[in-house]
Amino acid sequence: MGYYHAPFRNWYPLPYNHFDPQTQRYFYGGQWGAAPYETITNISQPLPQAATLAQAQRTDIVIVRGGFGSSYHSHGGFIHS
Repeated sequence: MGYYHAPFRNWYPLPYNHFDPQTQRYFYGGQWGAAPYETITNISQPLPQAATLAQAQRTDIVIVRGGFGSSYHSHGGFIHS
């Protein structure tokens, strides 16, 4: 199947913006170009304030993951229904 190039909504044999050092060209959307293909998808970035806010909110989140191993031990090796 290959690699999905989102701006072109299709699959290709090489990764998006793959660089070939021998030809000094970039592969995107089934063609080669002298520069990487830029779209709003791959050149956009959040404003510093948005990134700071997202990071601050993220540090308050505590994720406790159980899983099969902890369930097994907490029930003495048996799973009760």
